[in-house]
Amino acid sequence: KELYETSLLIFHIYCNLNGIAASKHCPISHTWLIAFLASYMGAYSGSVIANHMSTIHTWHLLHGFPWNVNHNKLKVTLQGASKLTRALQDDPNTLP
Repeated sequence: KELYETSLLIFHIYCNLNGIAASKHCPISHTWLIAFLASYMGAYSGSVIANHMSTIHTWHLLHGFPWNVNHNKLKVTLQGASKLTRALQDDPNTLP
């Protein structure tokens, strides 16, 4: 429950800082979701970023909103987050 609440709080803070209207938080557009996830690459592990995405997806399902996200692009984004995390662990001074 705490992870769910924390992920939603982080998402709402991101939206507020980037001027995303509350009405655009849910349903989220594919573009905003990818931008949100990408903004945390390198700062969080790929698994934490995937958990944020899962929380936002669950939030949509619980409230009956459509999930208008391109699965293939989302998959590539999450794979990129994991690869970046591994690259930074191997050599924090070099980005892939």
